Amino acid sequence: MEDGGFVMEDDESVGDLDEEEEEEQESSSPSEDEGEGDEELVVSGTDVLTLVEDEEGDDQEEGGEKDDDEQGSWHTLPEAEAIKITAINRLLKARRLRSKYERDILRIMSELQLDGNTIARHMDIKTAFARFRDHHGWRGLNYTHLLAQFTDFHGHDLTVATKARLVECACGSKKRRQRGARELFILRLFQSCSPEELSELKLQLQSSVINLSRILDQHMTDRQLRQRLYTIIAEKAHKYRQQHADHPPDVHVLSDIDDTFVHSGYGLGGPKYPKGTVLPGALSLLSAVSTRVAFVTARPAFVERRTFHSLQRMGVTASVLCGHLSDSLLIPLAPAFCNSRISSTKVRNVVRYSLLFPECRFVWFGDSGQGDVLTALELLQQAQQQLQQQQQEQCAHERVSVSSVLGEAERGGDGAGKEPACGRGDVGSGGERRRSRHGKANRLFGGQGLVAAYIQDVVLEDGVTFKTPHEERRRLAALGVHVVDNYIAVALHMHLSHSLLTPEQLSRVARGAIADLKAAAAGFTRPGVKVARFNEHRTQLERVNHVLRKAKLPELMFKDIAPTPPSHLAALNALLKELPLASLA
Repeated sequence: MEDGGFVMEDDESVGDLDEEEEEEQESSSPSEDEGEGDEELVVSGTDVLTLVEDEEGDDQEEGGEKDDDEQGSWHTLPEAEAIKITAINRLLKARRLRSKYERDILRIMSELQLDGNTIARHMDIKTAFARFRDHHGWRGLNYTHLLAQFTDFHGHDLTVATKARLVECACGSKKRRQRGARELFILRLFQSCSPEELSELKLQLQSSVINLSRILDQHMTDRQLRQRLYTIIAEKAHKYRQQHADHPPDVHVLSDIDDTFVHSGYGLGGPKYPKGTVLPGALSLLSAVSTRVAFVTARPAFVERRTFHSLQRMGVTASVLCGHLSDSLLIPLAPAFCNSRISSTKVRNVVRYSLLFPECRFVWFGDSGQGDVLTALELLQQAQQQLQQQQQEQCAHERVSVSSVLGEAERGGDGAGKEPACGRGDVGSGGERRRSRHGKANRLFGGQGLVAAYIQDVVLEDGVTFKTPHEERRRLAALGVHVVDNYIAVALHMHLSHSLLTPEQLSRVARGAIADLKAAAAGFTRPGVKVARFNEHRTQLERVNHVLRKAKLPELMFKDIAPTPPSHLAALNALLKELPLASLA
């Protein structure tokens, strides 16, 4: 620093060398950190307005217009702090971020008189997290010290949005040497959250490209730290449910994509709807439920990012949990074998997801084409076993409470008959040993239960006959798996059996489904298929009107419902073309 300014290299082109190449160059050039022979630029107080305008101009060129909250926010900072933040961002743009520059940035950050939220909003933390490194010897553990700036020095009163951004930026760093510091940093951010904050943080992360499931599976490589993170999530979720005991648990929708949300035309079913059509009522139902959605699909991981962005532009904020390409390769030759593998992969993804939201209930949406019925049955079985374990643990807790109250009287035998009857599955010392010996059972379905499972029945090649006969539908319904024709039937069951929808919401879903069906009418290539779909929706609409009459709400007339606007339909179809629909469920 000279005359109140910061000295840096006059090169703003950003480019990272390989970690090994940088180490080799640093070790071969010990005098590089001294900056000998480099052309330098002094950033002083007189340049602050120009630099601030440059920063804002660069941001607008890269990302378009900024939010109203961020526009002009530079000018609200004190001039001295704006100079420091600007100098940090200019240093981060150097062609080579030397350890000397890293230490300068850390020193400037320690001098900032700003809270962590303001620093994270104005500082290019994504670049900082990606380019900082921990060095051997005198160069210092600069990456670890950078993380400490946000957990120790400026970590007070961080908002949930700031913590979510810090986690995403930390996961963007791929350098192996910083792995331990990065994972501990993520753990500390989760640990610093209250139960309400952690619930919101999980939702924000799960709705991003770097979703929470991937963070724990891929970015938390240390088994002990990952287990501690699961423990923190479970403990804070338990406190969250205690604090919100007066309200029912939130509901998350777990849904397949192909032939459940979008009729891809590549599944094992026939032409139920025009190829590439969003099933009528699907978007209306998700909007009415106003809940979080996680798409659990057999699509391989390399299409996850494209699928996520396509759904996001469609207006669906959802997570995407992908499968493996190997599960679907042999579908034409061995469909039963592939369906079993697809189901197993989906069950694993759903169980992992449920462990991240143990305070929530879940609803499963699938189709009868590829493995979703098996998935639903397995999830319901695991949810039932998890509920039995909770009852046994509660019974054991009551047993311990009674023993502590009875005291000497119980030890004398007088209180033996006063212990609560636990029924099947005693949870004495032997039961505890059994649970520890079969510890995998404790990792069954992790939420508050699977409310219901709904299966969109596919049709045969004629496009009219449904795959699942009525006897099989009744058998599955007795097990909790409801095979339906369309989303109006799903909404009716959610309203009548689980009270997840109000009559007003049911009316909106039915209206949206009919409008979507009319908008897709021109795409039907077989008149018989079109007539069958219209008749099925008319039948369900009559049942909806029966509910509306009881609720004293206006009935819906099929002929009076206008189709979805063509402009909206055209935009939707354009987005669907970007969905990587392949012969994968």
